[in-house]
Amino acid sequence: MVVLATARVSLWLRVRSFLSYAVVLLLIVGVADRLALEKQRLEAAEEATEEELIQLQQQLNERLSRLMRLRRQKRQLYEKGAEMLNRGLASMDALEEAERLESEAVVSAQSVMVTDLIDWNAVGSSSDYLFDVADGTPSEGVAHG
Repeated sequence: MVVLATARVSLWLRVRSFLSYAVVLLLIVGVADRLALEKQRLEAAEEATEEELIQLQQQLNERLSRLMRLRRQKRQLYEKGAEMLNRGLASMDALEEAERLESEAVVSAQSVMVTDLIDWNAVGSSSDYLFDVADGTPSEGVAHG
């Protein structure tokens, strides 16, 4: 009987030990499942945030391109306006026509190989048309007629 009682106690201890391990394993599996679910949730949130960031970057790039284009147009307007005033022209159309005629003259001169006869420093910078763009008044040396 003592042997039987000892065997029962031993069996009971083994069963209890097995149950303890089983409970621990179940807890570990439960924790692992919760961790896996949390990982999936975080990965989905990360992916959504990354896509949102990519869209925002595209919008930023578009806005920066537009800003650069507007600044370039503004700079060209200022330069063309100053050139127009310096030449004493009344409109952008007149300036474009003068530039076209100059360009044609250059091409024509180059085609007959007389490029050495042109004073390139004087092209488009006649002192008769100097104008101070800053305050809109004629500069020194301007012919007043």
